[in-house]
Amino acid sequence: MYIVVLKKGLKYRISSDIDFGLCKKELADGLLKYSKQWCVREGVDANVLHPWLLKISQLVHNRINFFVSNPLMVPKSKIPLTSSIKKALSNIHEKYVLVPTDKAANNVIVI
Repeated sequence: MYIVVLKKGLKYRISSDIDFGLCKKELADGLLKYSKQWCVREGVDANVLHPWLLKISQLVHNRINFFVSNPLMVPKSKIPLTSSIKKALSNIHEKYVLVPTDKAANNVIVI
C-alpha cells in the first residue's frame, strides 16, 4: 500500500487530523512571545501591542471556529494513514534514501 504514497512523488505529504485546541494555544503563545520580543527590541512598553494582540487573537479565534463548525471545509487526506502504512514507510526510511535525480518531476534514485 505504501507504493501508492511513493507514486505521488517526493513532495507529497500525508495530511493528518488537526487539533484545533493545540492550534489556538500555539498561536496565542507565539503571538505573545513575538510581541514581547518586538517590544524589547524597540524599547517600548509591553502594553503598546496589546490592542494589536487582541485583534489578531480574535481573528485567529474566529477563523479556527469557522473550521470547527464547518469540518467539510478542512482538507482531508485522500489516503488514510493506517498503522500498516506508517510501519511500511518507516521500513523504507530505515533501509533506503530517496534522492531527486533531476528537474523532472518524480525522478528519484533509491540508495
